Amino acid sequence: MDTEKIGKMSDIKSKNKEETAVKEREDLREPPLYKVLLHNDDYTTMDFVVMVLETVFSKNVTEATSIMLNVHNKGKGIARTSPCGKG
Repeated sequence: MDTEKIGKMSDIKSKNKEETAVKEREDLREPPLYKVLLHNDDYTTMDFVVMVLETVFSKNVTEATSIMLNVHNKGKGIARTSPCGKG
């Protein structure tokens, strides 16, 4: 009779156990990088482009001038490369 009660108690305990689902994590990847491009035009002055690169993109005078000349000579240049939404 005692063995019957023990058997029934173990059945109740196994029915009440909660099952935890385990979800495998996906591999985290680096976010894609985006390039901010400047294109050459016939209206924007070189001084203004350098000023924008210094103030908006935090470039020093040498970097800003180099990017500006690249835009002037090749038609476009990269102002910044960063993940989307990161300044």
